[in-house]
Amino acid sequence: MSYVKFIILVLLALAAFKVAFYFMSEGESDEQTGDLRAESRIVQVGTVVVNQGTPFTMSLHNYGQKPIKLTRFETTCGCISVHVPKDICQPGETIWVNGTIVPHAPGRFRYAVTFFEENPSTPGHRIEVEGKAEAGTTPVPPSRSVNP
Repeated sequence: MSYVKFIILVLLALAAFKVAFYFMSEGESDEQTGDLRAESRIVQVGTVVVNQGTPFTMSLHNYGQKPIKLTRFETTCGCISVHVPKDICQPGETIWVNGTIVPHAPGRFRYAVTFFEENPSTPGHRIEVEGKAEAGTTPVPPSRSVNP
């Protein structure tokens, strides 16, 4: 009888772990799924100046056999703006997305842009923009000296 209880406890523990890992993996995943994929998951912008716009480019490629419609995108920070040149990505096509980041504080940063398809069962495609912001210097105009 004790073996039966032991087996039941082990099965319950396994089920609990499976449920826990299922809910943990529902958030962000490092694996890309579906036919539309980000060519680079992380865009390095290097060292940038605080409160100054820095452009960056990212790409999405359709590896599938059908066109994919992008319906919207979300950013984790209002300091990122993104321009998607077209909302339908044809099979075999790459869409180059232009963006700008304007960090508002010095230090390292890592923000994300997530693109969503028309198909609600497809997870969002997350691309991270990272770098370091430093306080900029204001250029000092050259002094004009007048020699009499």
